[in-house]
Formats: sequence, C-alpha cells, structure tokens
Amino acid sequence: GYCTGGTISLIWFGATWTITLAVLMAVLIVATVVGNALVLLAFVVDSSLRTQNNYFLLNLAISDFLVVLDFKWK
Repeated sequence: GYCTGGTISLIWFGATWTITLAVLMAVLIVATVVGNALVLLAFVVDSSLRTQNNYFLLNLAISDFLVVLDFKWK
C-alpha cells in the first residue's frame, strides 16, 4: 500500500520511538532558541562584548534563528 511520510515513520520506528524523537527535537529547538536569545541579549546589554570576535558569534546566533524560522513545519 501507499504510505505518507507520517505513517511510514510509525511503521519503521513504532509509536513510542516516534514520540520520543519528536520530544527530543522539540527540546533541541527550544534550547537553540533560548541559547541564541541569551547571546543576543548579552550582546545588546553589555557593550564591552562588542568586539570583532563577538560580532562573529552574534552572526552565528542570528543565522541559527533564521534556520529555525525556515524550519519546515510538517
């Protein structure tokens, strides 16, 4: 028979493993967003952090946010 993406993962992994992976992905996404928000907040609040090397880290945090926003929510 024909299976869509959602049902094929249940067939291959089982419901428990699929739910576990979904929860782990959600935790990872939340941790990424919170961590990047803290980097941005620290950069805005503490002007001594505005060095050339930290601008690179700020760029990475912004890029990470854009990746999360572009994540394909299916």
